[in-house]
Amino acid sequence: MPPRHRDPVAVVPAASIPAAERLARLAALAGRVFDGRPRPAAWLADRARRGCVDWDASVVAVTTGGATPVLCGFGLVGRPPSVAPVARAAGMGVLPTARGRGLGRRLVRHMLAGAAAAGATVLEVTAHPTRAAFYERLGFHRTGAMETWCTTLRGGRGAWREADAPWADEALAPAATDLEETWSRGRGPRSWVWGDGPSRIVAHTIEVAGGALTVRVAAAPGADLVTALAALPGAARARALFVTGVPPRGPARRALARAGFRLVERGERLRAPAEPLGTARTREMAFPLDNDRSPGR
Repeated sequence: MPPRHRDPVAVVPAASIPAAERLARLAALAGRVFDGRPRPAAWLADRARRGCVDWDASVVAVTTGGATPVLCGFGLVGRPPSVAPVARAAGMGVLPTARGRGLGRRLVRHMLAGAAAAGATVLEVTAHPTRAAFYERLGFHRTGAMETWCTTLRGGRGAWREADAPWADEALAPAATDLEETWSRGRGPRSWVWGDGPSRIVAHTIEVAGGALTVRVAAAPGADLVTALAALPGAARARALFVTGVPPRGPARRALARAGFRLVERGERLRAPAEPLGTARTREMAFPLDNDRSPGR
């Protein structure tokens, strides 16, 4: 049964859920939190792997008023090695039936404490612009923004060729970039090279639901970024090609617009010090949970 507004709620480590059930339970919860559409366990497994999720630092909210606890919220904390000692929020949400009682604030505070216990000094979140003020009220400060662009246009592959290319190349300037772990731990990581020498462009892509995600684009000065980006969907053979980590101002944004991409998402990046709670977190609770036992088929 769904949690009721008056039910008492506890926030506990996500590792309290048995590993064999964790992904299916949390994927089903995420589907109900975001849009009501089922999510399979594999969907969350992919996101957790890319986000370097630490299940001991991550938390879930459970009702405690009934015979068995019911999942009603979650907050995932990732610890990508490339940005340590910074931890990154890898997803957070509360069931509609449990909203309006400060549970989101509690989840964030426990995520900060979980990050601190795992050795992080800072927790970074990427929030929709309309939610940035929520985090600012909890002590976060804005550090920048990033955008994701998409196209479903697909033509020839142009001069792109698949080749081993290093993530970082000192001769190339990043036009759009996310974390290296997003690429190296993603499904089907591939690297692409356009041109040679002084006109070279490198792109790193992974497979995602519905298409491919470009995690990094780096280009030599003066390289034809517009032509290369317009041909990248053909090289990747993707129904939809996304490019993430795009700065709101800069050559990549202008090149994407000229190449036929459209803006689909903007996120504000905010940070706060990771710090422990005033009291120790509860680390044990009886499971299984009495809510949506389906893995989101």
